[in-house]
Amino acid sequence: MVLLIVSFTLLYSLTPPATRAAAASDGCSPHCTCEGDTFALCTGKDLHDLRHFRINSFGRSLELLYLHNISATEVPPAAFRSSELSTLQEMKLTGSPIKKLHRGAFYNLNLLRILDLQNNNISSIHKETFNNSELNVLRLNNNKISRVRFIDKLPNLRILHLQHNLIDKLEKTSFCSSPDFDSKIEKIVLHHNKIEKMWHSTFSCLKELVELDLSHNKLLTLKANTLSHSKKLTTLKANDNHLQQIHGIWKVPSLVQLHLQNNQIEKLLTPVFGRKDIVSNIRNIDLSNNNLQSISDKRVFSYLRNLNFLRLSDNNISSIAKEVFLGNSQLIYVNVRGNPLKDYTFINKRRTVLEK
Repeated sequence: MVLLIVSFTLLYSLTPPATRAAAASDGCSPHCTCEGDTFALCTGKDLHDLRHFRINSFGRSLELLYLHNISATEVPPAAFRSSELSTLQEMKLTGSPIKKLHRGAFYNLNLLRILDLQNNNISSIHKETFNNSELNVLRLNNNKISRVRFIDKLPNLRILHLQHNLIDKLEKTSFCSSPDFDSKIEKIVLHHNKIEKMWHSTFSCLKELVELDLSHNKLLTLKANTLSHSKKLTTLKANDNHLQQIHGIWKVPSLVQLHLQNNQIEKLLTPVFGRKDIVSNIRNIDLSNNNLQSISDKRVFSYLRNLNFLRLSDNNISSIAKEVFLGNSQLIYVNVRGNPLKDYTFINKRRTVLEK
């Protein structure tokens, strides 16, 4: 699909104006290049008003609409309401100075499944901008969004991209208008924002969540109560924050990948990763480049029976308890490089590779 779009972008830039006009008379608008009756690429700085946007004489079979590098600064209500667009399944509106999405901006796009709004200047989104019940993928990355308050109108949303924005906090209703909201979101990407705070109920309705990326933010603490409702969560990326403490990771029993590198964590308090009465699925933990001084409690990792890979490199660890990995029968690899360790007798497993 990417190659297809690039090829049509290049085709449009090389097409003489007279040829474009002929194409428009055959079915496209003056700003667009069309391929068959399913794809339209619209670009150009003279496309500055979306209030009357339409693709002429296109029937009801248009499936992909790509608007790129246009000069419009807002998407008004029902901007794409014309019947020619009612069959759209994917829409891309990117690389433009769009600042505002009005209420009902994408009204009438009832079959829309993928909406790509990345690389614009969007800072204002009405809480009822989206009413597209079939939408599965929403990309809003690389904009200027500071608040998230529009998700509950998308009951079938599966993937949400919000990375590289200006979000500084996640509120109680950012994703869940109520605890009873039946969200189907499986993946949320929030890296490279400015998030400092999350409420314990921020993700309370995200029972289908599998992957959450909170990396490259400003979080100071990570409490598992925030994620305890997401029983299917397998990947948590919280690296490159300002984390000093982590609590109760064991409350997320399905977790497999845990990324905590490049933080300021000084201590690992038991129980943090596991409990005796709960089977943990964690296989990979990255704690490299933190401020850990020692690992003296032999119970810290003892309940992680499925742990395969542990990275502790580039901390300030001077000692590790000898029996700390006694319960980790599946442990394959431990990295302790860049620490002032002198005693390595904590590893006594023949099948575990120790990198030091």
